[in-house]
Amino acid sequence: MNTKLTRESTSTLAIAHRGFSSAFPENTLPAFDAALELPIQGIEFDVQLTREGIPIVFHDKNFRRVGGGMKLVRARILQQLDQVDFGSWFDRRFRGIGPLTLKTFMHRYAGRCLLLLEIKPEGGSTRMGRRQQLMERVIDMVREFQVVDSVRILCFDLDLLRYGHEIAKDFHFVLNQTRPAIVEDDAFLAAYSANIKRLRPQFVQAVHAKGKPVYSYTVNDATMLQKALDCGVDAVMSDDPRWLTRTLATYQEKTTT
Repeated sequence: MNTKLTRESTSTLAIAHRGFSSAFPENTLPAFDAALELPIQGIEFDVQLTREGIPIVFHDKNFRRVGGGMKLVRARILQQLDQVDFGSWFDRRFRGIGPLTLKTFMHRYAGRCLLLLEIKPEGGSTRMGRRQQLMERVIDMVREFQVVDSVRILCFDLDLLRYGHEIAKDFHFVLNQTRPAIVEDDAFLAAYSANIKRLRPQFVQAVHAKGKPVYSYTVNDATMLQKALDCGVDAVMSDDPRWLTRTLATYQEKTTT
């Protein structure tokens, strides 16, 4: 891939999106373990609730992609997920991987790097209670492992982030956006996270003027990485953290010689 990148600064953080998800099944222990073998600064991962209210690390709203059917995550209890194979859909080498709870994840990775925890809220206006329950469970778990400073809670739901701030003002909340735009009364936000395809330098500059960083997702090729650097983002999420760290390192060598 092209690595002729240019930028005045090399402070961009490398974040493994759902772990090393281009080479391992996303949001699984193998993907996270492989990512941490690289010189990354952080891991991004997704969290949602099972029917009985246990936070699990999983992205999709149902289990179709992993061969577990169309039943929604919120309709399954954790014990039922033991029958779902979370690895072989990606490659038979990963056959037999079971569900990953947030507690297991935190036991293994808390304090080892920056954790970008994306809350996947359930849709529908009647689901606010469940969304708030998820936020509460996440906050309790982060406190239990005493890693408030190294966790960023991301979400597309601004109202849910506001709720999180109301009950945990010492936490760092980040607004995910498909169409980047500064929101009113954003003092409680620690950062913005924006889709790289729609990101513009003017937005990043405006956020920086407020003293907040900007993260970008999902950057998987040199063209998009160059765009992220041109815009001046502070962190880049990639499915291929090996490529990302190597490319940024090559660029850093060029800018320091």
